[in-house]
Amino acid sequence: SCPAMSFRCLNGLCIPDSWRCDRDMDCEDGQNGTLSSDELDCEYKCARDQFQCKDGECISLLSRCDGHPDCSDSSDEPPACRVRPCGENEFKCNSTGQCIPKAWMCDGAGDCSDGSDEHLDLKCPVRTCKPSEFRCLNQVCIQESYYCDGDQDCEDGSDEPSTCEKRRCREDQFTCGNGRCISRHALCNGWEDCRDGSDERSDVCHEADPKVSGCPEGHFKCANKICVNESLLCNGENDCGDFSDENRCNINECELSTHACWQVCEDLPIGYNCSCHPGFKPKNEGRICEDVDECATQYPCTHFCRNTYGSFACSCADGYFSVDGGRTCKANSPVKASLLLSNRYYIRQVDLHRMSSDILAQNLTNSVALDFDSVDNCIYWSEVTAVGSSIKRMCLNGSQEHQVLHSTTVQNPDGLAVDWVGRNLYWCDKGKDTI
Repeated sequence: SCPAMSFRCLNGLCIPDSWRCDRDMDCEDGQNGTLSSDELDCEYKCARDQFQCKDGECISLLSRCDGHPDCSDSSDEPPACRVRPCGENEFKCNSTGQCIPKAWMCDGAGDCSDGSDEHLDLKCPVRTCKPSEFRCLNQVCIQESYYCDGDQDCEDGSDEPSTCEKRRCREDQFTCGNGRCISRHALCNGWEDCRDGSDERSDVCHEADPKVSGCPEGHFKCANKICVNESLLCNGENDCGDFSDENRCNINECELSTHACWQVCEDLPIGYNCSCHPGFKPKNEGRICEDVDECATQYPCTHFCRNTYGSFACSCADGYFSVDGGRTCKANSPVKASLLLSNRYYIRQVDLHRMSSDILAQNLTNSVALDFDSVDNCIYWSEVTAVGSSIKRMCLNGSQEHQVLHSTTVQNPDGLAVDWVGRNLYWCDKGKDTI
């Protein structure tokens, strides 16, 4: 007999019950191409390249046992994942049981979520960096100027230790908690421009708001301009000293026609507060609510966005279908997805269905930014070195020729994007502070 929560195969092998009907032949008792006993009498609602959650949801088969719950019921990450065997050409991550190609071991990039494919126990060869480079703790080499620049360039964050001195920002700039400088115009704009989110903290935004009363958040401004805690309002005590914290109590202005709120009125111990429904923004302290153009400010749609009164509508381009009301669009194409990634010294293509990988370009100096043009089937990337930087292109037409597009006009191009519609190439240059 098998333990509880287990399935007994026809050959007597016991496997976790969660392995049944998962499209994997775990019992290994099928003969001449027939299904093994753990896959008999199964009803599959999902495609062959998908995993069916216990609640019926379909997710990518690659998302199973990857260390991150993708099913809403977490059935794709059972405890059995940690004991599931990997193939001969695969490496098993320690804490999650995830199987990754052995070629990814000791490549300087943490492919396992716990970093076990780069662990010291594997005795990965120590990589030698150039004199103009800094070596991260995970053996990856980065440009020396990236050390203590306020941006985390090493995956392990070793280029930004706590001993780094914070840079002095200009008067028209804001200093993030990690020392990075951003424009003061980016303060409290609803987007985290600082990587640590310090430009959107409530205390920072409160001080930056010219409309505040002058009292800290959670305080009431008395008629004599003294600030008292809101918890002291209407408690029968003269905390203000002029009774202004007690003379307008027990009045619900929201039930009276005297309030000036256009949409939402919130009664307070003294006075009231106006706010707006989602899709609107307050004006004149919330007394007037204006429609928010989400398409121009929040960019909620992956393809096309049309603003409506109080909301917005998304749609997809031809050749794509909507997944969640148009917010996400997926290609209606038999072409299988693949991932391009750069490890500074080579560019690799990963087949997201078979988890196999091929090296497209190698012997690179220090590849930083990377993008792909699906129209011409070409790869664009930037190489940044102390000697000289450049932007290059390689088309996947069999020649594998590296074409230099720009070299004399760039200094430190750390971001790059291909506009495959307008046929333009954009990049940002960290050394010149230009786009």
